[in-house]
Amino acid sequence: MKTENHMRKQIVLLLLSTMLVILIGYIFIYPDRMVTDTVVTTSYDASSSETTSKIPLENDAEWLQTLTFSESGFLDSVKMKVTDIPESISGDIKLSILDTDRNVLYSEEIPCQRLIDGTYYQMSGFTEIALYDIGIKVKKDDILFLSCLLEKNEAEAPALTVYQRKSDIKLWISGVLQSGKMLRMSYCTVKKGQYYSVAVLLAGMIALLLQIVRKREEAFRKSAWIFELALPVFVLLLFAWINGNIEYVKSIYVVTGIVLLYVIYLFLLGLFQVKIGETLFVMICLAVTLGNYYVQEFRGQPIMVTDIFSAETAFTVAGNYVYTCSFPILAVVIIYALLYITIIYNGFPVLKLHIKKRQEIVIRSLIVLGSCGVFWGICYFSKLNLSGWDINESFEKYGWLYTNTKLIKNFTNTAPEGYAEGLARKFIEENASYTEVEEGGDKIPQNLIVIMDESFSDLSVLGEFRTNQEVLPYFNSLSNNDRIEKGWLGVRVLGSGTAVTEWEVLAEGNSAFLEIGSLYPYNLLASGLGKYNYENLCTAARKKDYYPIAMHPFNGANYNRDKVYPLMGFQKYYNIDNYYEGDEWIRWCVSDKSDFKRIIEQYENKETDKLFVFNVTMQNHGSYSYPMESYDIVAQDMESEELNSYLTLAHYTDQAIEYLLEYFSKVEEPTMIVLFGDHQPNMTDDFYEKVFGASDITEQQDETRYVTPYLIWSNYDRITYNRPYINAGYLGAIIKAEAGLELTEWDRYLLHVMDEYPVIGKNGIFDKEYNYTAYEDITEEESEELNKMKYAQYYWWTN
Repeated sequence: MKTENHMRKQIVLLLLSTMLVILIGYIFIYPDRMVTDTVVTTSYDASSSETTSKIPLENDAEWLQTLTFSESGFLDSVKMKVTDIPESISGDIKLSILDTDRNVLYSEEIPCQRLIDGTYYQMSGFTEIALYDIGIKVKKDDILFLSCLLEKNEAEAPALTVYQRKSDIKLWISGVLQSGKMLRMSYCTVKKGQYYSVAVLLAGMIALLLQIVRKREEAFRKSAWIFELALPVFVLLLFAWINGNIEYVKSIYVVTGIVLLYVIYLFLLGLFQVKIGETLFVMICLAVTLGNYYVQEFRGQPIMVTDIFSAETAFTVAGNYVYTCSFPILAVVIIYALLYITIIYNGFPVLKLHIKKRQEIVIRSLIVLGSCGVFWGICYFSKLNLSGWDINESFEKYGWLYTNTKLIKNFTNTAPEGYAEGLARKFIEENASYTEVEEGGDKIPQNLIVIMDESFSDLSVLGEFRTNQEVLPYFNSLSNNDRIEKGWLGVRVLGSGTAVTEWEVLAEGNSAFLEIGSLYPYNLLASGLGKYNYENLCTAARKKDYYPIAMHPFNGANYNRDKVYPLMGFQKYYNIDNYYEGDEWIRWCVSDKSDFKRIIEQYENKETDKLFVFNVTMQNHGSYSYPMESYDIVAQDMESEELNSYLTLAHYTDQAIEYLLEYFSKVEEPTMIVLFGDHQPNMTDDFYEKVFGASDITEQQDETRYVTPYLIWSNYDRITYNRPYINAGYLGAIIKAEAGLELTEWDRYLLHVMDEYPVIGKNGIFDKEYNYTAYEDITEEESEELNKMKYAQYYWWTN
């Protein structure tokens, strides 16, 4: 027996020594590659004043461009964009990094079919291909070459974008120097620190300590606590080695992540025997580490807790990807294998407490309950402000585990404090009896078209600034009458968060009353968690025999629309994946005019008497630093290409609106068109300082940044509400009333509340006389009314 135990110890110590040799060897071979310390991204992009063009990537025509380095470090990744990709494309694209003597330092062949099968990140009009983990060491002022070569393609040639610029960067195509031209691309250089080196050396010290005390059974046994204590920290460092950016995360968030790991670790130890708990912990951490690495590589976004709702799809497509095994991946797998073997062979016996079985059960139960309590406490009291549009920003800022903890919290739409179902129901019933609801009139529209126009706004609402010509001449020429209703819409988001306004209009809600932080209601609907009332503008239209379709000239899965729209009752969903082929593009988006032409196409080819269309445009989406050939609108009081770009896009939208309304004004069928902006663009601080006249603005001034125009137009006379300024959540009820759709109790409740509190804004409220009161200054009675609205909405949405 002693001989067997001695052999186990020798095996474990041999494994530990092997692990130590591998890791320390890696440090000596790549002394600066253990953790990212500084990242330098060089982007060859164009300003809006520079000329861009597309050049076909022909077979065997090598593209060769210089890469220059302003700092020493390691070339980590290279990205470039391919456009005009035919569906029948074949062959391979060979990307290589060459030195000045044309020696190949790194090379990878990319099957062309991967450009269209979703493997790589796709935006409207282009696919971004990339090389990762290149690892070529460079010095300051070094020059390398990026080589791009298309081979064996039998279809039409895809294209690459080039810019015309006077620069030291040189581009050759088939050996011919392209004068002043450079390829649109970017590359990332990293300088590495020594955090992991310290961690590895610490692990080595533990192994050496155990080696020293191996002959003394008591000392060996008592040294085991070091392993037990360090395991969560060690696996966190391994995760961050290949996945993370721990050096950019604030210390408080790093510590919180470590605490969460220890909570999970203790939970497993308390729930199972120590050996089983440790084994499960190690296996889970390995699965998450490798899974996150490959998910991030394939889709450019880490694993999120919400991915559990699409796990089946993920497993279905997982076999279609190519999995590479870099040295860090191999090292991590070896290390985890050693940890697993160490635990299985009981190489680190834990300190055993000499207690009775009953006492052990109590202690384990307390550990499990305590772990759950701490985890829920961190989850519940988390104050993180997650980025809804770009969740990667949150992962980079707060770390992977802490961010996912926040996502768990946001996926529980808990009842607001003080909520009582009976009282909430009473609030709705009392106000639903409101009898002064004005309904549309004698005519019911055969075509009801609702358009949420991306970033459509009139920035003059902020303050005066001069332009070379009017930005929205047609829109501003429309005035309220029996066919036209115009006003301002209060929204909850700025610069992004389209789906928030979308949900507010379709489902007639106010996201200010939701207990889900900054994430979107669509995530709750798509998750399947909880019961929700799916009554919305679409279901109301279906009750009146409208055929409902949704349209969006971009990625169909954005904001879970592909899951939510069917739940809302839409019969078809047209998006960039199944529609819009051959449409006009402005920058990287389908133009509003082209999108509106598609609406007309749906009307002209409809197979039913009544048509309901909900359309989300894309043309005006930021960023506004994306190059445009020219500016129709130029600001006179300030120099800002981003501002000129946005104003020109808004001007194009104005022209598209004129085109759409002019068409339907000649249509005999009664038609109603609703158009509104989802949010304003988030402009520069200099712009806001100019229009507001100061860098520090009041809350009421800030409120004007959360205002967009809305328009309800028809080609027939009708009753109109003509509200000058309302919340987005009221618009759906107004549309129903003016279009003659069936009004629910909730609609009547909203129309009553709208008269008392037309705008419940970001910083305060506007009463029926449009007097503004900041939230901190509202009366007790007003606060009580707002709580009633919150309770009523929760009741309606969850029943």
